[in-house]
Amino acid sequence: MKSTLLILLTCFSTQAQIITEFFPDPSPSKGLPNYEFLEIYNPTEFPIRLKGYTLLYAGSKATFPDSTLLPKEYAVVCRYNRANDFIPYGKIIALSNFSLPNASSSLHLIDSFGQEIFSLFYDESWNIQGGISMEMKDTEFACLGRENWTPSIHPLGGTPGKPNSVLEPIRNIEPSRLISFDLLTDSLIVQFNRAMNARMLNYEHYLAENKEIKSISFFENNKSKILLTFNTPPHHLYIFSPTDCLGGVGEDLTLDFVDTQTPEMGQILISELLFDPPKDSFDYIEIQTSVPINLKNWKLRRIFGQRSEEISLATQYLVSQPYQVFTTDTLSLKLQFPMATNMIQVPKLPTLPQDSATLLLLDPKGKVYDRIHYHTKMHAALLDSPKGKALERMNNTWKTASMDSGYGTPGYENSQNVTESGNSFRTEPEVFSDEVSLHYILQNSELYARIMIIDRDGQVIFKYPTPYYLGTNGKITWNGCDSRGQSLPNGLYIFRIQVYGKDLQQNYYVKCVLKRL
Repeated sequence: MKSTLLILLTCFSTQAQIITEFFPDPSPSKGLPNYEFLEIYNPTEFPIRLKGYTLLYAGSKATFPDSTLLPKEYAVVCRYNRANDFIPYGKIIALSNFSLPNASSSLHLIDSFGQEIFSLFYDESWNIQGGISMEMKDTEFACLGRENWTPSIHPLGGTPGKPNSVLEPIRNIEPSRLISFDLLTDSLIVQFNRAMNARMLNYEHYLAENKEIKSISFFENNKSKILLTFNTPPHHLYIFSPTDCLGGVGEDLTLDFVDTQTPEMGQILISELLFDPPKDSFDYIEIQTSVPINLKNWKLRRIFGQRSEEISLATQYLVSQPYQVFTTDTLSLKLQFPMATNMIQVPKLPTLPQDSATLLLLDPKGKVYDRIHYHTKMHAALLDSPKGKALERMNNTWKTASMDSGYGTPGYENSQNVTESGNSFRTEPEVFSDEVSLHYILQNSELYARIMIIDRDGQVIFKYPTPYYLGTNGKITWNGCDSRGQSLPNGLYIFRIQVYGKDLQQNYYVKCVLKRL
């Protein structure tokens, strides 16, 4: 009976106490005590005795005092000589030693049986701000890492000892995916977009074509990075059933280390650019390649007047083809462009002035493979503002991304692409109950449209914003409601599209049938 009880307690502890807030850079204070803290939380229905628990942080170790965390209770963890400053915020757990580096660290909670029950890795890419804590959004997905954390929006800069200011359920979690891999002399670092399951340290998940894998571990305690060491580096590595911390299983992966090559001119280009992002978002630069390329030590250089700024583009292989996006905050970019994909978060990009500058793409030896000079006047003339709108490459010219793409296509095919087809519009499905899409293909770029829905009597019942800026291909949706948001009766409806531009002015009519169940 005693043995059975021990097993139950061990299994329970792996789902118990979690860190829900941390405050590594308290200065300048917005109202909170000017000292570092962690917030821990018991999400279970049972009290947790913390005697024998330890916190591993920045290469150091601290032991918890004998205390109990009640069900759904928060506690503030701080250094013992700062406890009095945090008393107004609720339950305090004071540690004999405690410190949180500003830039990067790994945090680990270890229970009294020596099991790790929670871990967190943060680094410069989190863009942690002074005086503002980092808060967890959804405790149901505690293992997610960066995508589940965001700066506090509380006026004091944090919410120690109580529910976080940013609480919101996470929906539509994208599958785990491989971001990059970096082959070194006798080892390989494989990076995923989120923390991976501990089962990924088992040899059965890997095959290196008769090459012996010496060891498998998480790299620098970061569970989104897996380090494999070899006696001799393989030409190929197969990864079977990559499993993330949520238990999600991805498709099998094949990593090739022999097929990358030195590109010829024109095989690697800057293909998209956002240099005037909206508030709370960030610049991005998209690279397009037509052959597999090792981007290790490639550089981006920005020239603005007499000033020059250069950053190393990546320290890993380019995995996704043919588009790869570099930004300093992938989460913010995903919020602005929900379709964004193939993103790599870098600590820094060259500063991109909002008016104009020159941007160069260079290989590790300094050879210039692409040079662009962008300026605000490249944007479509009738747009109200260039803010939040990306420029896309179209052969040797640059055009604003289309309105229906959200004014940007980071990580996938540009909305402004030359097509050999004629101009065409079609609805899909032609008979719909909830939503219909108007798909279009155009031979010309920089076209605008007046788009409206009319009924069979020719009455206008819904209008889209004018001017509607089109790409060379895209789709526009309609939900079967009028301009007031009221559901319309079943029947025949028609998209009336008046397309106009420098060399074109033409009307198109496309029918659809609303048939609600």
